[in-house]
Amino acid sequence: MIVKPPIYVSPAEPGWLKRLLAEQFDVAVTKIVTEDRGVDVAWMHDQHGDATWFGVQRKELNDLIASIGDRLTREIPQMVAGVEHPHIIVEGRVSWSNEGVLMRDGWGQPFTKKQWRGLMWSIQGAGVGLSYSKDGPETVSLIRDMYAWTAKDRHTTLRQRANVPTNDWGTRDNGAWSRWVLQGFDGIGPEAATRIVRMYGLPLQWTVTKEELLAVEGLGKVKVDRLFKALEVSTDATMEVRL
Repeated sequence: MIVKPPIYVSPAEPGWLKRLLAEQFDVAVTKIVTEDRGVDVAWMHDQHGDATWFGVQRKELNDLIASIGDRLTREIPQMVAGVEHPHIIVEGRVSWSNEGVLMRDGWGQPFTKKQWRGLMWSIQGAGVGLSYSKDGPETVSLIRDMYAWTAKDRHTTLRQRANVPTNDWGTRDNGAWSRWVLQGFDGIGPEAATRIVRMYGLPLQWTVTKEELLAVEGLGKVKVDRLFKALEVSTDATMEVRL
């Protein structure tokens, strides 16, 4: 049985938040360790052999605005120093008047859209992540999803290469495959890849046989044939690219 790390909640947080977190997590513990780290909710995951702290501070919209220039300037450095991955969840609906002024509960100085954008950029520039929720239950949902996301060993969504481009007829010719393969090398973009293919075709070759590749777990005949075909550029294909 895999035991999931507990989630810690500040003693100062309201009872409804503690109750909802207890419903969503196997172990939710009220502990002052969160306040020591400058956050309201915290947890720890093992990241490649190292214990890594993640922390969330929830800021109701009016409280966020009221804390500018005072508490926020103290809290953000404390968060950055206290956890490796600090995050603020802004709780409340962000909407604007026709004049570009933040609409809230009728108190405090007007806060413009320009000021809001500057505040968001300043927070992110300090190394603190940002998310938004419309209310408390959505805040708990965000924390639950963030906890699950941070437990992953790898995050590959933004590391995937784009698909091989098609030509005007909706097919992928050898030239397109060649340029796509070359762009897998660090520092080779579309223009450089095109120039290489124009001059040399695809100047790469396999140093193993198909039979040797078939010995690799997960590679079948169809996939191996495709891998070999990806490095095959005929003279006609090279001429086609030059045109």
